[in-house]
Amino acid sequence: MFAHRRGGVRGRARCGVVLERTDYECAAFTAAAARSRRPDAPAWRSLGDALPWLRRLHHPSLRPPLVVSPHRPIPGTGLLVPAALDAEPPRLAERWAAIASDVLGTYRTAWRRHDPEAVNALCDSRWRLPISW
Repeated sequence: MFAHRRGGVRGRARCGVVLERTDYECAAFTAAAARSRRPDAPAWRSLGDALPWLRRLHHPSLRPPLVVSPHRPIPGTGLLVPAALDAEPPRLAERWAAIASDVLGTYRTAWRRHDPEAVNALCDSRWRLPISW
């Protein structure tokens, strides 16, 4: 979730999605995520819940730390995590991975089911052959 494969402007732009949003925009995102009915909505809600601490992260060019204090870089992102928030990014990434796994499992289960009657209904009755699974 935090990593990107290309550095440069694109990477900074992705960080800016969180670092440069107004309070109003963050509140609107959180409210929209709360209303979402998408299968992956819990991931977006967890991101909305994480916005308060995500907005406290730093970036060398977008939001450099104002005081010298320990920060851990998130490889490939340019994000700098204050020591007090060190456990938060991995926790959010693990939450997203778990939700993605659940959503994918639900999708695969739904598409593995078969319904011979539905298949036969799709076929023209002149060509209908019994289908056995």
